[in-house]
Amino acid sequence: MIKSRTLSVGLKENYSKNFIIYMMVLLFLLSGFLIGVYLFTYLDSEIVTYLKNDFIEYMNAIQNGNFTIMHTLKTTFLTVAIPILVFVLFSTSVLFSPITLVTLSLKGFTLGFTITFMLTNFSFKGVILTLFTIILPNALMLFLYILLSVKSISRGISRTRFKGRFSTNDNSISLRFLILFVLLSILISLLFQCLITPFIIKLIY
Repeated sequence: MIKSRTLSVGLKENYSKNFIIYMMVLLFLLSGFLIGVYLFTYLDSEIVTYLKNDFIEYMNAIQNGNFTIMHTLKTTFLTVAIPILVFVLFSTSVLFSPITLVTLSLKGFTLGFTITFMLTNFSFKGVILTLFTIILPNALMLFLYILLSVKSISRGISRTRFKGRFSTNDNSISLRFLILFVLLSILISLLFQCLITPFIIKLIY
């Protein structure tokens, strides 16, 4: 109970200290999502048909057992890990903050585009696929990305302000918690993409 309460207090303190950064990060994430939705609705019908056929081939491959877990494991790991590396590597200066925000926007764009594609092309199956293969596995990752983005920008500001040294003013979220959270989020994402997503596709397709 003490650890849980401490974590809750730490997150609240982090939010209150970095409120403006949180709002900016959420704005970029939402903007990317809306751009993804908007772009898909204006795609040429031939491109939409190509994407649909390509996804159907992917579902057929899973249904027929032509599904390689190792390839999916590698692809998913890279997709999840690259944004995390960006957030960590570009936390050294406030000048790198736009890169962090653009990376988060691209994640929002991908989600907006993919969700719109699913819902507009696969009716009820699209709703099920969206819920269990996109929203659920990405909910934790989105929270992690937002947290890391805010931490990256705030540390970049601190390092720039204090001439190369990180400020110790904001210790509301410990490094140990972030590392455990990153590992847990990656593990859950890999579990969904390699085991749960293929199972859902086989179940409803």
